[in-house]
Amino acid sequence: MVGGRSFLVGGRLCCGVNGQGLVVRLGDDGVVRARQEAHVHPLMMGGKEVGAFAVIEPEGYAEDEALARWVARAVAAVEGSH
Repeated sequence: MVGGRSFLVGGRLCCGVNGQGLVVRLGDDGVVRARQEAHVHPLMMGGKEVGAFAVIEPEGYAEDEALARWVARAVAAVEGSH
């Protein structure tokens, strides 16, 4: 779905990478909060915003700790949406 390598948790898309950066499922509310942070923008497909997902530019996850935090947020969103 994200145009690159993707990872599932419980059979649901959790995160992945594409040419824009790290794609994370955060849920609708999580995306609203994340967009207040630097290096975050909505996932766009076919000219439309894909709800529940955000793209993190490489600068936003360049450090291992930052990457781990984004992945943890995505896993929590997926696990909390069951």
